[in-house]
Amino acid sequence: MKAYVVAGLVAAVIIGGAAGYLLVRANPPAAGGTATSTDAGAPVAGAGEHCGGFIRNAPVCAAGFHCELAALRPDTGGTCVADTATSTTGVNGTVLLGPTCPVERFPPDPACAPKPYPSTVRVYRAGLTDAFAFTMSADGTYSFPLPPGTYTLTATGGNPYPRCTEASVEVPESGYVTANISCDSGIR
Repeated sequence: MKAYVVAGLVAAVIIGGAAGYLLVRANPPAAGGTATSTDAGAPVAGAGEHCGGFIRNAPVCAAGFHCELAALRPDTGGTCVADTATSTTGVNGTVLLGPTCPVERFPPDPACAPKPYPSTVRVYRAGLTDAFAFTMSADGTYSFPLPPGTYTLTATGGNPYPRCTEASVEVPESGYVTANISCDSGIR
């Protein structure tokens, strides 16, 4: 798994069903010391302190904690909580590439079914143009713990193919919603 933070915002992420978090971790402390900043100069926050947000050098959580985003405004950041805490709402899915054969057959040939496509998946809050979380998935799957709300998901394709469509999703008050992203392989 490769994970990135955009504009200093920290977001939780689960890749391929294995729990993890999209984090900017603090610099390792000197022997017996405590980390106080990252390489970029962002302050390190502890349990219950503010973290993330669309600000330069947004506070990041200390080792053993992750940033739980605010439900109504995740772009404002959140609060550092222990890594053992889990999110109960979000979105998951698979980036699928198809067609995979030059001629569609009837009945469909299982070998020609859409295949998972390794891609970078980005999450945008409805109405915003800056992604606040993204990840690169080696097996085409993704899962983002997100507060309830409306989001747009995109997958990186190629030029000119594959061409991937956006997926709009409404994260419910409880549970995860599945939103697969389709990519056109260009095979005709």
